[in-house]
Amino acid sequence: MAQSTTDDELVAMCLEGRREAWETLVSRYGAYVYAIAIKAFHMPSDEAEEAFQVVFTKVYTNLEQYRGHGRFKTWLAQVARSVCIDQMRAKTRARGYGLTSDWPAEWMDGHEPVSGTATSSMDDEISRLTERVTVKQALARLPEESRRLLYLRFYKDLPYNEIARLTGRSEKVAAALTSRSLARLRQVLVDMGAAT
Repeated sequence: MAQSTTDDELVAMCLEGRREAWETLVSRYGAYVYAIAIKAFHMPSDEAEEAFQVVFTKVYTNLEQYRGHGRFKTWLAQVARSVCIDQMRAKTRARGYGLTSDWPAEWMDGHEPVSGTATSSMDDEISRLTERVTVKQALARLPEESRRLLYLRFYKDLPYNEIARLTGRSEKVAAALTSRSLARLRQVLVDMGAAT
């Protein structure tokens, strides 16, 4: 499915029963939904995974209702926030106590932050986390040596002479391999639709 295909076109294809269109939507927004659960609601990964499944199940079964809602990403975010709030409420009911004071009160009823600035700030944070999740997924597709070289260069911020010492290669070879690993990572991100 072409990355230039719009969300609305994909939704229309989904409604026609085209499975690849649904897979494209999930691939396009999976990390975003996961980031909402992790970053905005501080869910542990197992609960975030559960929320992820519930969100996309609800979205899929209610795609017909999306028509006329505007941007798909905005509608998806509303569904995700609603699911996360419901999960948190169910969890607190099961534990027998109320919501903790650090939950944004404006999300508890109406499911939307009051201030546009709050929404923008949260979306920026979610976008950054989404990028990190996407890069982590892309890194997992690389060979171990490539992951190690990129870790040493960009996470540890080591110079090439130190990378050469740690990997037992010459500085020139370490630099070339790191450059190739970075190119591979970029290609994986392009293949995932996360970069151009």
